[in-house]
Amino acid sequence: ISLDTIEPGKGYYISMKEAANLTTIGSAITSKTISLTKGWNLVGFNSIEAKPMANALDSIAGRYLAVFAYVNGKWMIHDPNNLATSDLSTMTPGYGYWIYAVTDTNWSLQ
Repeated sequence: ISLDTIEPGKGYYISMKEAANLTTIGSAITSKTISLTKGWNLVGFNSIEAKPMANALDSIAGRYLAVFAYVNGKWMIHDPNNLATSDLSTMTPGYGYWIYAVTDTNWSLQ
């Protein structure tokens, strides 16, 4: 199976039978806006550096309920309304994130 096209802003999970390297080639991402629809959205983080959750999600503050990511074999959560139970503190390029949007919105990356 091959993956010919990766769309900027989309998130992808790839299930592998064993460890391997994934090499990608293409152009730098120029779009800094990702459209989110009400409900769950699987997105990629279009940044060249990791950012704290609050900074990364500032443009959609109040318009999302939670963010989930699968990191090092476990699910992690960022809940902006309950930071005490949140264990996901940073958004990192190369990871996919599930964002629950409470309304259709645009996520502008800084």
